[in-house]
Amino acid sequence: SSDERLNRIYDVSARTMELCTREFFLDGIKRDRWVWAGDALQSVMMNHYSYFDSETARRTLAALRGREPFDAHINTILDYTFYWMIAVWEDYFYTGDDHFLKGMYGKMVSAMEYTKKQCSADGFVVGKPKDWVFVDWADLDNSGEVCCEQMLLIAALKKCVILSEEFGYKDKAERYRAIYKETEAKLERFWLEDKKGYTYSVRNGKPDGKILMHPNVFAVLFDLCDDKRKEMIKQNVLENPDIPKIVTPYMRFYELAALCRIGETKYVMDETIKYWGAMIKEGATTFWERYDPEEKGAEKYAMYGRKYGKSLCHAWGATPLYIIGRYIVGLKASENGKSFTLKPDLAGLKRFKAEMPLAKGSVKVEADEKTIRVISDEIKGTLIVNGKNYAVEPKKEIEVAI
Repeated sequence: SSDERLNRIYDVSARTMELCTREFFLDGIKRDRWVWAGDALQSVMMNHYSYFDSETARRTLAALRGREPFDAHINTILDYTFYWMIAVWEDYFYTGDDHFLKGMYGKMVSAMEYTKKQCSADGFVVGKPKDWVFVDWADLDNSGEVCCEQMLLIAALKKCVILSEEFGYKDKAERYRAIYKETEAKLERFWLEDKKGYTYSVRNGKPDGKILMHPNVFAVLFDLCDDKRKEMIKQNVLENPDIPKIVTPYMRFYELAALCRIGETKYVMDETIKYWGAMIKEGATTFWERYDPEEKGAEKYAMYGRKYGKSLCHAWGATPLYIIGRYIVGLKASENGKSFTLKPDLAGLKRFKAEMPLAKGSVKVEADEKTIRVISDEIKGTLIVNGKNYAVEPKKEIEVAI
């Protein structure tokens, strides 16, 4: 692109993703070297905009789920069961390969049935004594009914509805749709009209009153509220300097994606260059598990009570791969990988050139301040420019004035 800082960030992101890809998508190559579902979802999503390594993606998802019976949350983390379900759907959505999905569908059902049995009397999913309610590496009180967990449950239920319909399981689709609608309606308990945002949790039937980024990011990202409420969240939470900032690449993945969803791509571009660029200035040649610009000296390498405990090559650190591919290049699969839509956004850049993988072949995009040129070698698509749709036929270059 026209911004060398962004080019460097993309290269370091790709190197991070490459090093964390072995037999599985690993969380890091030097410390844990383990398969975690939180890392795996983001790795699957970033993979579709970089290496499109479907074999590693499926090995990772199959290994995470393991064998029946399902009697504990994936990685013992409540949120990670939902991330795993979403990742299975993401794999299918981008590749259209139902062979793998058929092997996972029954395991999604058993995981969801286990989850519903673990819900409170009010129908909310809560952490049990042996569960880890994670959300993020931050100082968070995850007791009670945590809003983020309900939102992830709803997102996972949506995927279960879609996939049940795909396979013709009408009864399951109707059941999960009913649970989804019921749970979504209960989210109103978390909305604080006076603060124009979702509170972090409810304890003993009462909202805790804390407005933090995490649930409000998910509300936008998973379309859990209308446009009017999204605008309130944007102004009063996501762009409010008084709300504590997110300091992990892990949760910044969702934060920046949510901001792109509401049209803030220029802001996201600036934040990407500022945040990941600062790591490079610190000497990073791969991206880290956690980065707080306020930390100085050896402090910035500490984690888990260990002076040098932080992973400095962490899969979720490669977030810019997804943000750039999905929202700047503007590529999204459709028809389960059989076609695509492309809605480029320069976001302040003077120009960019990209080649992105598809389920079959790839698509090349060149954009500057005057024109957009696109050619796909195997799959048809739709180019969207200034609200107008243009058909992209395989092997036929199309050029459109901005």
